[in-house]
Amino acid sequence: MSLDAIANAPPPLMDEEVDNFIHQCPSCIHITAGDFCLDLTCPHSHLVNQVAFHIFASDFRDTIQNQGLYTHPEPLDPIFLVQDRLTWAIYKHFKVIRNAYNTKVLRPEKLEETEDCLCKASRSSRKTRVCQPI
Repeated sequence: MSLDAIANAPPPLMDEEVDNFIHQCPSCIHITAGDFCLDLTCPHSHLVNQVAFHIFASDFRDTIQNQGLYTHPEPLDPIFLVQDRLTWAIYKHFKVIRNAYNTKVLRPEKLEETEDCLCKASRSSRKTRVCQPI
């Protein structure tokens, strides 16, 4: 997922939507493989994200096993199709996406501060290397 796609992600779930989901109200959001949803403002341990991880992992495994995808040059080893491993991999990817979302959307000023700090460190490093005696 690119940074532009992350910046244009749908808005986070409202508190009411989350409460409805937790209490399984008829009007709550439904996370399916076709209508996949993560809440990037919530931690990975939040129920919405846990359900999404599980649904994505199950759909990925079913797609590989039933539709024969990922067969070139060889099919995936069954060890990679274990539900817990798939969920863990999605969780790790979620951390990267959530960090990018926080940096790009929620706290863009922090990105500028980080870039400024890196520029200063780079200048300092160049000065040190240029001025070092040979």
